[in-house]
Amino acid sequence: MRSTSRLTRLLTWPLCAALLAACSSSSGDDTPPREAALAAIDWTRMKATVDVLADDALGGRIPGSPGHAAAREHLLTELDALGLEPFGDDGTYLQTFEGAGTTDRHMLDADGAVVPSVKATGYNVVAVLRGADDALADEYVVLMGHYDHIGVEADGDVFNGAFDNAGGAAALLELARVMTSHEVAPGRSIVFLWSDDEESGLSGAEHWIENPPVPKERIVAGISADPVGRGVLPDYAPIVLMGLERSPELAEVFRDTIPLADTTVAFLHRDVIIGFASDQDTFHRAGVPGVWFVTPGMSFYHTVKDTAETLDYRVMQSATRYLLRATLAVADAPGPFSYRDAPAIDAGDVANTRPLLAGLLGSSALTADERAQVESHLAAVDQIIADGNLSSVDDDPTSFFLPIVLFTAFQLPAAHPGTIPPPTP
Repeated sequence: MRSTSRLTRLLTWPLCAALLAACSSSSGDDTPPREAALAAIDWTRMKATVDVLADDALGGRIPGSPGHAAAREHLLTELDALGLEPFGDDGTYLQTFEGAGTTDRHMLDADGAVVPSVKATGYNVVAVLRGADDALADEYVVLMGHYDHIGVEADGDVFNGAFDNAGGAAALLELARVMTSHEVAPGRSIVFLWSDDEESGLSGAEHWIENPPVPKERIVAGISADPVGRGVLPDYAPIVLMGLERSPELAEVFRDTIPLADTTVAFLHRDVIIGFASDQDTFHRAGVPGVWFVTPGMSFYHTVKDTAETLDYRVMQSATRYLLRATLAVADAPGPFSYRDAPAIDAGDVANTRPLLAGLLGSSALTADERAQVESHLAAVDQIIADGNLSSVDDDPTSFFLPIVLFTAFQLPAAHPGTIPPPTP
């Protein structure tokens, strides 16, 4: 019988863990598995993964290239070492599909020459950690992080894709490692999906959700970590969650986890982000709740400057720890999680931007002009909150959000990239 609220359970998790640890032997053998896993999240291992995936030698990991195959083989080798259960085709870690591909980009061939990209077979890499709750174990929470990227420039300059999305792929691998090695027992089963061909139309995640190894109705939620690894400012690294407006019950679980984060966690209506997509969108199209998990420091996004040395592992470590806590909260929540088509954007969605903007004011990096822009955005948000409606906004409410998104996720990170490489934890 569940006698406490989700919020009470979540807030007491660290306290109980601390008390248990204090009463345990000096060897630390009695540390609760979840707290042990949380403490074990290691930025140096994540950096090692990013260093491999975002190396120039992999040529931007575009499907069909030798570098893309090398990235896949690296993930397979790591999973073999972990002993995590395969969840792909025929008892393997791989799920193959016809890739969407693209022929209007460039890649490095086996000799290192620049050649046109090709349409190629796609390879999702998939594993599962089985749930431990008899009532929930045959339901699945899917953690996604795509491992492909966009190749090279015509002159051979590499789109290394460290932030997008070697960081997300590394975070998933680290979560798989600590949850396995510390025998974490989630309520629901957790699928780790390193999706392929995301950059050419989300076809890897689309294939998985349309051809899952279990009945689709048992897939309760998908969380896409993409991209992960840079803050908005050198001293401000919020987490943004998008898509939760489509499942009120799932939104409640995530709201309960906000006190467990060591940074600002902000919700955004998925539809205010136009021109961008990630794998959770394929879950939405399939009628399954999906969450887009982002650290929105987009200064080097889809440029040849998105190299391994630009990632901030303070951000990676913090975000990955929160992702573990949030994923376990979803895995343990009683559910069910309904799905609804996206509701209309309203004043509540505007109010959700307030924590993201207010957090900026605590930064020492802002110029006077930038601080004035933040205050102007906040005044507009507060006016809509006071009005209780969007009457002051154009017929297209995304026109209100677009300047906030561009300013916060693109302009500020570009103006304040910080030291490269950033300080380490």
